[in-house]
Amino acid sequence: MFDRRSRQSNPAEERSWQTQRRRVVRALVVAGAIAVAMTQIALGTTRPTYSVVTVRAGQSLWVIVASHYPQSDPRQVIPLVQAANHLSSAVIYPGEVLRLPALPAS
Repeated sequence: MFDRRSRQSNPAEERSWQTQRRRVVRALVVAGAIAVAMTQIALGTTRPTYSVVTVRAGQSLWVIVASHYPQSDPRQVIPLVQAANHLSSAVIYPGEVLRLPALPAS
């Protein structure tokens, strides 16, 4: 039977094993980075762009959306703004900072 304790350690073999292990780890890291990059390219996942607005006294979500998206119907854009800001309703307060997402090109 093989007994590890009876085997003498060869420094050259030890270095070779460590070098091989480092190469394998580097290859796995590079492969993982390439896989992530390819997935992002394939899926087109880019961070959405936002503009930021601070709510002033007397402003409603409708007024803000109508002024920032003049070519769009506020009824269609308000749900997008609510989703971008995790709002459960259209109620907003002065001083609140809202993220206004860029609309997809149509």
